[in-house]
Amino acid sequence: SVAQFFSAMIIYKLKSEFGRPPLWEGDLEYDAQGNPVAFIARPDGPLKLWIHLRDGFPPPDSYGMGADIAAGHGATPSCLSVGNRQTGEKVAEYADANIDPIDFAPLAVALAKAFRDTDGEGAAFVWEMQGPGKKFGDKVVTQLGYRNIYMSVREDKITKKRTETYGWYPSPDNKLSVLTEYRNGLYKRECINRSEIALEETLDFSYQTNGSVEHGGAMNTN
Repeated sequence: SVAQFFSAMIIYKLKSEFGRPPLWEGDLEYDAQGNPVAFIARPDGPLKLWIHLRDGFPPPDSYGMGADIAAGHGATPSCLSVGNRQTGEKVAEYADANIDPIDFAPLAVALAKAFRDTDGEGAAFVWEMQGPGKKFGDKVVTQLGYRNIYMSVREDKITKKRTETYGWYPSPDNKLSVLTEYRNGLYKRECINRSEIALEETLDFSYQTNGSVEHGGAMNTN
């Protein structure tokens, strides 16, 4: 037997309280080096914003961005989510099920650069290293040279030597920790997610019989 990780009643209340259509929909034009060129408006575009553009770009602020990378075969989407690090409010999301991880990398870097702070530095960026996340990360760091990224720290239990690697690793403990933090943030209104699709997605997470938390889609795919 399994139990839902997020309360459906609270999620529907949050949808009613905060959910709203995006203020802008379209796509991001960028070059091969991952530099943003222009935000191109079009209905039902893969990029959705809950802030107004200023002079064609997001207003400078403190932003963080996370990514989940899919294989690009149409089954599940590669996703990006951008939040304001000061207010806890989600300001953008991107989803495309047919983009290759290697092609997804310059788009992600361009979006991170577009969401810059007042000093011109792009968004703090973290991505999941599972599956295609490895070659995505190599492209982001090694080839495109984006450096405002999350580093995982591992310590050898015997030697106590610490090593750093880029990206976030979805171990059962890490997943439980980050989902618990996200759930608490939503419930306490410290994290505001205006995307009704994203809020609905939380209801697919369930406790498993071994105590871990998994997404239903992940459990039902090979």
